[in-house]
Amino acid sequence: AIREAHAVLGPLLLRVLRRAAVDGAGGGLESLRGALSRLVVEGQRRAELRRDVEASFLAELACATLVAALGHWLRDPRYPLDARMCQAAAVIGDGLRASSISAQL
Repeated sequence: AIREAHAVLGPLLLRVLRRAAVDGAGGGLESLRGALSRLVVEGQRRAELRRDVEASFLAELACATLVAALGHWLRDPRYPLDARMCQAAAVIGDGLRASSISAQL
C-alpha cells in the first residue's frame, strides 16, 4: 500500500522524518519505537531474545532500519523496498535472538 501511494505518502513521510530529526518531535516514531521496545522486553522475558543489550536500544536499531529503508525509497521509488524490508527483518531477527549470543561464545 505504501509503495502504491508514493506520490501522496512521500512528502508526508519526509515531513515527519525531517521534523523528528530537527526538533526531536517524532511522535509517530516514538510510538513505533515504544511498541518495538515492548515486544523486545517480552521476548527477553521469555528468554527468546538477547538480554545483553537494553530493549530500548534494540528497538532503536529496528526503527532506524525502517527509517533508513523508507528514506532510500522516498528518494528513489525504484528502491526495492519490499525486498529490503524482508532482508532487514531477517538480519535484525538473527541479531536479536538469544541463540545468536551463545553461537558466538
